[in-house]
Amino acid sequence: MPVRVAYDHHIGPSRSVGRSGIEIWKELEEEWLSSGCIESAADADVVLFYAGEDERQCGALLECGAALAAGKHVFVVSPHEWTFANHQRCRRFDSLEAAIRAIKALEAGETARVIAAQ
Repeated sequence: MPVRVAYDHHIGPSRSVGRSGIEIWKELEEEWLSSGCIESAADADVVLFYAGEDERQCGALLECGAALAAGKHVFVVSPHEWTFANHQRCRRFDSLEAAIRAIKALEAGETARVIAAQ
């Protein structure tokens, strides 16, 4: 089961100084599109979205949107209230460990279905 981890480490103070949010977003969108991150998020069975307390997420949000648009699931680990996390294919988790356990359980269930179908 392909899992894509959506975590935006590209945003930092040096990148945003003196630039508008629109300029930053355009540059990030081009990077994510050209790097294949959008395609891999759409191809994954589950996208794991992690956003810590004092972190910003830009490109990772694009990846989550691509996954949801492709009918995939997004597991959200964050103390923040992300509105997209209310989507029917999103699940919220209090910890990374809980999200990983859920992914492993999904993977085990998929393996069991494949074996049962043989």
